[in-house]
Amino acid sequence: MSKLFSILIFLLTYTTTVTANACVEVYPACYNSATMVKYDNNTSVSSINLGTQVTGANIFINGNFIIDQDFEFLNCQIHVTTGGSITVLKDKVLKLTNTTIVGCDFMWQGVLLEETSKLFMTANCKIGDAANGVWATKNNYLEISNSIIANCITGVRIQDPNPIYPLNYTTTSGFVVGTQIFMMGNMLPPYNGQPLHGYKPYASVYIDNNILFRVGDNAALTNVFQHGTFGVYATNSIVKITNTEFAFIQPSSYYNGKYAAAVTGYGTANGNLCSITVSPLANKLLPNIHECTIGIWANNANVYAIENFIKKCRQRHQRNKQQHPKNRKHF
Repeated sequence: MSKLFSILIFLLTYTTTVTANACVEVYPACYNSATMVKYDNNTSVSSINLGTQVTGANIFINGNFIIDQDFEFLNCQIHVTTGGSITVLKDKVLKLTNTTIVGCDFMWQGVLLEETSKLFMTANCKIGDAANGVWATKNNYLEISNSIIANCITGVRIQDPNPIYPLNYTTTSGFVVGTQIFMMGNMLPPYNGQPLHGYKPYASVYIDNNILFRVGDNAALTNVFQHGTFGVYATNSIVKITNTEFAFIQPSSYYNGKYAAAVTGYGTANGNLCSITVSPLANKLLPNIHECTIGIWANNANVYAIENFIKKCRQRHQRNKQQHPKNRKHF
């Protein structure tokens, strides 16, 4: 065998071995290693010694990022990989200040608050492209003000994912004020394993079995909830809504939205009392509900609608005829 032939065999063998065993991780197009800081899956604040605050960073979250100590993102731009999430552990506090968190090519899960954790979101924050922009699971505290939640299936979800029966009210408290929750353009494609969803959001705010959360405040800027199947959807909850504008809330067959309404109060026979109070905008000369299929819909719920200005809706109010005999409706 010639020396040249032996060299050729060696090179071919070496090349084949490298090709067979090489593994290159592929990142989405939005990730730029030269300009972005990457947090890998299940990275926590304490594990990479971030301290109490990150300021002005361009961040790529490649999976689940864990808030395991009180922490703030200030003036940050954050992209989250497909199906990724931010989890705030029990009793911990996350502050978002003038920070944007959006999906990267596909949707992500959202900001998940474990029991008794807290979220402060203010000063032109934006959350986009999530299954649930913010999900408060149990006895949390939320302050969402002067921010945007866009192209999420549900903007703010207050719901215990593992309720214990018979139900007791959870006590997630706080408020959403001066905030826009809407759809703009098209949603990103779903992440792997995400439940199917329609072409538009399910609800701006969904509240289940809770008694202390407030939507709107006359002393703050007006909330604007648009282009969802439901505006505020409350089940077995006590909710007060004020200075909140609802527009273009219309049905979607994907979400069984036959009774899609700007404000929906739904009580079940074996659940807690559902009671909804709906008050007008701070500027009472402007409509607080307009261009919606139904203004206010109630099923087994007390609804107190006070001086509302409802305009250009197919139905101002809808009542289910099968009412709980102990409940009353006031329109």
